[in-house]
Amino acid sequence: KILDVFDTYGERVFYTVSPTCIGTKENEVDILYSYVPSNYGFSEETGYSESDIPSRLLAYALCAEYMLTVSAFDEAVMWRKRFTKELEESMLPVSKNMKRRSFI
Repeated sequence: KILDVFDTYGERVFYTVSPTCIGTKENEVDILYSYVPSNYGFSEETGYSESDIPSRLLAYALCAEYMLTVSAFDEAVMWRKRFTKELEESMLPVSKNMKRRSFI
């Protein structure tokens, strides 16, 4: 959904919306929009596979979102923190060149 369109000076610009484009008289514009992803049911498949997202990471995200829907904000914050920590840890690079140390 297009919320507003601005020129390079931050002034609102008149625009028209068609199925394939947004029309303005300006050459360069900034578009403010909102996007709402599709809702998925429990038995439906998303565009991600289990190899793309670790199950623990997905579980933390689902718990955080669920807590928001039932207005349990303190619990939502807790799950969100767990989610972001797990996300940061999963994004750390893994060195494939370094051998493990072994002690005899």
